[in-house]
Amino acid sequence: MSDSLLAGVVCVLTTGGQPVGTGFVVGEDEGLVATCAHVVEGAGAGPGKEAEVTVRFHSGGGQEEQRAEVVPAWWRASDAEDVAILRLQGPLPADARPLPLGPAAETTGHTVYAFGFPTLGTLGGLWGKGEVVGLVADAGRSLLQLRSSEITAGFSGGPVWDEEAGLVIGMATSITHPDQFGRLGETAFATPAEVLQQVCPDLSLRTTPAARRVASGDREGLERALGMACRSLFILEEQAAGFGKGRIQA
Repeated sequence: MSDSLLAGVVCVLTTGGQPVGTGFVVGEDEGLVATCAHVVEGAGAGPGKEAEVTVRFHSGGGQEEQRAEVVPAWWRASDAEDVAILRLQGPLPADARPLPLGPAAETTGHTVYAFGFPTLGTLGGLWGKGEVVGLVADAGRSLLQLRSSEITAGFSGGPVWDEEAGLVIGMATSITHPDQFGRLGETAFATPAEVLQQVCPDLSLRTTPAARRVASGDREGLERALGMACRSLFILEEQAAGFGKGRIQA
């Protein structure tokens, strides 16, 4: 798992060369990088701003850097889906690989791994481990709720790897503040891979047995996958009474 995941991870850098977030190589043409829009903005780029950012490939000892261009058609603002698809301006390093995507549907309870670049001195990246809690809704968009004690600021834009499926099922997006009762401190959110594909139709999802059940008309599975059943629907409201301060970007 570790080699497969790390082969696709990149660190997104500021103009001063400091880590601002994470991204990962996607797509069959091996020339695309997925990350969060707020990570790109943190690097000083985006539509109407600087058109390119610098990414550093984690593979090969983390020595190779390359410029990547923001693709406006595949940009969704940080107050919407918060997705940015970048196009690399050169070939992939020999030991870098695109990561396969799979559906987040029907992954509740699965163990997931993430990798990111929090500000921890000279540490060259950090692993995160967690569990899928389920799909939730936030102002009309779908998010994958995770339970993890490691995912934090610097993981945004990084891949969320489903250990059971052997696929990336989401992209780390945000974490929560603990509420007034000290709860929710290990809650994180990811953008489901299905949303990445909606933003960038050039991306494809590998079919899993769970996804095939949903596609074949398993109504109960469909409800679980979409988080639409009344017993599991959890509408995130940043100002809801008793829920503290809402989400913060990871």
